[in-house]
Amino acid sequence: MALIIVLVLAALTVGVTLYNGILVRRYDRATRAYDESASLSRRATTALSDGQVSRSLKLANEATARLEEAVELAHLARRWDVLS
Repeated sequence: MALIIVLVLAALTVGVTLYNGILVRRYDRATRAYDESASLSRRATTALSDGQVSRSLKLANEATARLEEAVELAHLARRWDVLS
């Protein structure tokens, strides 16, 4: 009986550890996407101040796409976080 309890507790520990690992990776991906968006936005601002309007627009569009991805990833991570 004690062996069964130990095995169940070990399985729960492994499950929680895996779950938390997935959650951390999801938040990490969202953070990286946000950081990339911020970097692209700064590059777009620099290009605009250098008079490169079309390049600035392209970079701004990429920054917006990365920001949208970051928001989506953060929402997914939050859903996982709520489950815990």
